[in-house]
Formats: sequence, C-alpha cells, structure tokens
Amino acid sequence: MSYSIAKDNGTIEVRTNNQARLMIYWWDLTDKEKSNFDYLESEEDKSVANFIRYKNWIYDVSEFMHVTKDSPFYGKWDGYSNDSYFSGTLVRFDPDDSDRVIMASYYAQG
Repeated sequence: MSYSIAKDNGTIEVRTNNQARLMIYWWDLTDKEKSNFDYLESEEDKSVANFIRYKNWIYDVSEFMHVTKDSPFYGKWDGYSNDSYFSGTLVRFDPDDSDRVIMASYYAQG
C-alpha cells in the first residue's frame, strides 16, 4: 500500500504492506547485530530492549522519535526514524498486540 501526504513544497510518499511484525529481543539477535547496540551495557538494559527487523536492518524501538501533532504522520504513525533529510522509517504499535508493530518507509518528493 502506498499513499501520499501533501506538504507545502511537495509530497511525502509513504509505503507499507501493513504487515504486523513481531518485535524481537536481545537474545534473538545475532552477535553481529548485537554489536550495533553497544550502548546497551547492563543486563537490565538488554532485557527490556525491543527490536524490529525491517528491510534487512535492525531497529531499536526506543530510537524512534515520537510523532507530534505538527507532524504530517500524526494520527497514523507513532514514531519515525530519519534515514536522511528526505527519507526515513515509520512505526505504528499494534493496539491489539503490544508485541507487534507495523512498519513503513517514507520519502519526500519535490
């Protein structure tokens, strides 16, 4: 599924398959994947961290920024993570299953 959001000087294209993805935990990550999250030092930090595999990348759920009322994603998405000035990844938590999220990619068009 794809849809556009009109903005002042262009549009933002959002692409998602609306597939609910199961969050994964520290012990589900490979050693190589764990090395990307070396800021999680204590066993307690590791035990409460949640991750998502999306498009061949691992995201720490806590690294997503909260969507605020002035965001074009407000009302449809819960968080975003910028990949660049013009693109990023969106997350929406499943209201019926707290262990699942729906992911999307977005990019701006001039």
